[in-house]
Amino acid sequence: MPRKATKKTAKKSASAINPGAIGVIARSAVGEGLDAVWRVGTALFVVALLIAWVTGRGPLQRAAAGGYDMPRVEFVSPGALQPADFGVPDIILADQIVDGAVRLLETEPFDRSELVALRAWLETEGWFEEITQVRRMPGNVVRVECVWRSPRAMVVPRRGAPVLVGSDSAPMRVGSDLNVSGLVRILNPLEGVPTTDSGQMAFGRSWGLSDVSDAIALLDLLAERGLERTFVDSIDVRDPSAMLITTTNGARIIWGGPVDAPSPGEASVDTRLGVIAAAFQDPRINRSGQILDARIGEIVRDIRPVR
Repeated sequence: MPRKATKKTAKKSASAINPGAIGVIARSAVGEGLDAVWRVGTALFVVALLIAWVTGRGPLQRAAAGGYDMPRVEFVSPGALQPADFGVPDIILADQIVDGAVRLLETEPFDRSELVALRAWLETEGWFEEITQVRRMPGNVVRVECVWRSPRAMVVPRRGAPVLVGSDSAPMRVGSDLNVSGLVRILNPLEGVPTTDSGQMAFGRSWGLSDVSDAIALLDLLAERGLERTFVDSIDVRDPSAMLITTTNGARIIWGGPVDAPSPGEASVDTRLGVIAAAFQDPRINRSGQILDARIGEIVRDIRPVR
């Protein structure tokens, strides 16, 4: 009885399995296998593409660059000074700034990192107060949107070579072809040139102490009265409270302290400017060997040593 009952139950269980369900299970297993194969194949294909791109990108770019016209670099400074406005010829600027910029774009002409490198290099030249954007434009142009720094004077430190500075007293790199001999000299600043952490000159960074800026402010004031270009040869700032002007004829004028912070006992700025204007027009005063103390408006013999 137990054996007969078992056979009957087995037959009933076998007949309870749906043949359609077996087909679904089989098809599901096959589908999952195909999906796995597809995913593995796709991953391998993507990896192969990446390997091909990494290994072939450099040669491809170099091959393309062989027939690549170098871009034209243009500087756009809307509503601000242009180099010609402060007497820097375009050809001189091209030699130093534009040619240097183009050279940076030669190595990887299709790489955006070159635009980043170009901006960083321009910022270390000192010729720009601000660079707002560097971008590629239609027509194979790289446009630099910027504010130029205007050359203002030559600073002659106690040690080292003269340094061209802008109106903000920041040093500017000077190429060998740029003639700056007509600029007023600022002599004997109390502090050396601005430097980077590595000890190199920091072009574009203003002078640390205010004496150079004070001399530039005095130059600006004299320029407003038409007394700078043909009258002033240098300003000595070794004593910031008694800045000393040397004229192009060799006369010396003790101006005094900063324009915006006069020393105690000094005549007003307008009074001192009047004295200087009178000296400018009188060849008996504006000559070598004469010293004028503009602080009190007197003309006296040069009896004190001025080194």
